[in-house]
Amino acid sequence: AELTVPALVSGDAGARAASSEAKKALQHMWARAYARPELYRLLIGAEDAAATDEERQLVRTVLAKFRQAGAHLECPTAREALSSLDARCSSLAFEIEQNINEDCTSVIFTEEELEGCYPGFIASLPRVSTDNSGSAAPPALRCSVKAPVMLPIMRRARRRETRWRLLIASQRQCMEKNGPLLTELVEKRHEAALRAGFSCHAERMLASKMAASPVGAIGFCEDMLRRLAPL
Repeated sequence: AELTVPALVSGDAGARAASSEAKKALQHMWARAYARPELYRLLIGAEDAAATDEERQLVRTVLAKFRQAGAHLECPTAREALSSLDARCSSLAFEIEQNINEDCTSVIFTEEELEGCYPGFIASLPRVSTDNSGSAAPPALRCSVKAPVMLPIMRRARRRETRWRLLIASQRQCMEKNGPLLTELVEKRHEAALRAGFSCHAERMLASKMAASPVGAIGFCEDMLRRLAPL
């Protein structure tokens, strides 16, 4: 966390860039480790040595991570193709994340529109001029869509329109830059999942999780909704 959190929260552009590069290096290191077929075969051979439920769960989780990375593929060419796809996916994801981190999208609100937020929070927001006619105008406040500003407004602002405008602005960040990148990322992730032997990206990502599959994840959510409905 010490290495990767600054990419999301630091006010220094150099620190954000360095943190992003550190995150790339860490992910690349783990991706290479889990893609090693000889290590996967050794772990498969020791699978029966797990003696407790905790150990067996650990074995299942770790082996699933190796299969996600394609270590189970017999053909070296197939493993290399999957590795190249995963590298491109990581590059696209980092570029998308970096574009959002560097984005300065904001929304202008009046104090009245921020009714319900703490006075101290409102006072901390930068004031902007929206009226050049010289007449008195309600104080205008610039509200970033970054988490430290957005979350308090989404949780406490009483006006639905205020919350809605801020949410829409946050969801439209970097649309021109990130739109084509997201399209390519979805396509590459699906192709990588198929090459790794999964039906889709969701199945591949859930293989090492508690839900285990998209069906399991959907079933869990539906079960929670049924339990919460009476409340």
